[in-house]
Amino acid sequence: MKQDFKRWSVKVWKNGKFLDLWSVNHTLAGGLLGAVIYFYNIDFYFGFFISFMIMLAWEIIEIINGLHEEKWNKVTDVITGVFGFTIIYILFSEITVHSSLIVFWVISILWALLESWGFLTLRIKN
Repeated sequence: MKQDFKRWSVKVWKNGKFLDLWSVNHTLAGGLLGAVIYFYNIDFYFGFFISFMIMLAWEIIEIINGLHEEKWNKVTDVITGVFGFTIIYILFSEITVHSSLIVFWVISILWALLESWGFLTLRIKN
């Protein structure tokens, strides 16, 4: 049973050509950036630029650390991260602070759980 879960987990976290489960993490991470940038009252366009640069830097860090992905997967990782930023920044401008905090914590917990699961799966695979 444990071995079946390990095989399934490795299969689920397999890198895709364009999108994969890591794309969800990039979207959530972009959303967290959007939330933080919104909470600090940073202008949308400057925040978008910051988010884009962080997402780009993260992909460079992955390359430096030897993480092999398809070229288009790297591109979509940046796009999904910036998409997450945009959605959350705009959403937060339309909802109450209380609702924003709830959304922020839900995204944080989801991101942390998926990131941990993905990291552990990478350790199993290697």
